[in-house]
Amino acid sequence: MKPFLILLLTIALLACGGGSPATTLSSGTDEETDEGLFREWTETDSGFLLDLTGGALNSNLAYYFVEEDGSRCDCSLTFLGDETSGSYVLKQCTYRVGSSGGDPGCNSSNHTGTYERDNNRLSICDDTQDCSTYR
Repeated sequence: MKPFLILLLTIALLACGGGSPATTLSSGTDEETDEGLFREWTETDSGFLLDLTGGALNSNLAYYFVEEDGSRCDCSLTFLGDETSGSYVLKQCTYRVGSSGGDPGCNSSNHTGTYERDNNRLSICDDTQDCSTYR
């Protein structure tokens, strides 16, 4: 009877998934908790905050960025692929009227690129292969 109860308890724990929504990616024998692609990332060189919270694969994410003069560009950002690699499309970038003295050319920010994520590092390369690393 005792081995049956241990087996039943083990199955119940496996079915619960351990109670944590985070996934785990492993590299060799080291394991790190992985928060996923759609979260806040900080660019390693500049400290720029890339906020992907609320996003989902193959769905448009309302995304904006602010130029040095204060002008804001509103865009649609889509990630195509999976949680670890794929491509992205930044499109429909338009000037937010009133955010500065005039449109800095938001439409010229439309582009495509690729991404690759390994545990808690994200590498994004645009279509000219200009790459940035985020943690």
